Amino acid sequence: MKMAVILFTILLSLSGCATYGPGPTDIEYSQAINKLPIAKISVYTMKASWFPNVMLGDVMSFHSPSVAGTLFLSQEQMVFATFDSETNIFLQSFSSPYSDMRWITIKKHGVSRIIRIQTNNNVHSFVYSSGSKNNGEDADKDEIMQFLLDKFKKAS
Repeated sequence: MKMAVILFTILLSLSGCATYGPGPTDIEYSQAINKLPIAKISVYTMKASWFPNVMLGDVMSFHSPSVAGTLFLSQEQMVFATFDSETNIFLQSFSSPYSDMRWITIKKHGVSRIIRIQTNNNVHSFVYSSGSKNNGEDADKDEIMQFLLDKFKKAS
């Protein structure tokens, strides 16, 4: 019994590491549209973690600092924004047109997907588990992967 309590405590504390913070409710989505025009024209929106200047790959790379937020994918670009709960607004943290990406790789990582891109001389990694279409419907992870790969190929 004592071991079960210890295990539950450990699992509960670890679950906080796997959450992405507040998601856009209707009010937050309106604020995102006001601050980030891409929110309105995005094809896909995903809860994600951004690993700036990190090439995710081996187990140790996941210990790098990451930022939790929302990844917006439009027809022309990728934008990552964080939600600041103190001011109730989305703050843009990363933006790149597909045409500025030198390369992109997407790989499966359990139930998640890892997007790795190079822009200029910087490598960035994003991890997401699920996403939605602009109309609010759930989007398949593989559908999102294919969309990104197609956009990169057309922009290159």
